[in-house]
Amino acid sequence: MAWTVGQLRYILEEYDDDTVIVSTSHYGDHCNSELAHGFIDINERTIVYSDYHRDWKFSDDTYDYEEYARVCVLEMASASEVRETMEEHDCLKINKEE
Repeated sequence: MAWTVGQLRYILEEYDDDTVIVSTSHYGDHCNSELAHGFIDINERTIVYSDYHRDWKFSDDTYDYEEYARVCVLEMASASEVRETMEEHDCLKINKEE
């Protein structure tokens, strides 16, 4: 499923302005680890449906593709950028052994 900007606005209204947003992905290991990814940039790009990949991919050339769309893209941030954001918004907690 993909979300529209309007749907996200509606859902995010209940959160504090300083709440950090991340997305998830599965690492693919035997433990079924779920990873958290932040965003470094938001922009608009064109995606096309690729029969070869059997999925959507980014492309500036839509001529060779039957289906395409302009979408809002949340570009994934590095782990260090996510840490910096959490520190800036004072939401990073550290368990310390005494």
